[in-house]
Amino acid sequence: MNSAEKHLAILERMDGMIRRGQTGNAEEFADKLGIKKTCFFNKLQILKEMGGTISFSHPENSYIYEEDAPILNFKIGRLSKEYLESLLKKITYR
Repeated sequence: MNSAEKHLAILERMDGMIRRGQTGNAEEFADKLGIKKTCFFNKLQILKEMGGTISFSHPENSYIYEEDAPILNFKIGRLSKEYLESLLKKITYR
């Protein structure tokens, strides 16, 4: 798995954990993903840019989608070439 695929896999895991309400706070979420907290916030911003309306719910102690989130298609084969290139540029520099 190359570096870009690893980043996409992390985004996919983040999406699933948010949907299941299993994130914990920012530090716990980053630990579960095996990434630094600053890297976590960068990736969270990417999810938001992809259409996810994400916030932290204190009662649930989890990041949640505020609305029904669009299905985020992270699989490389499902992404357009142009979108994949723009996403990979963001990932590379964060």
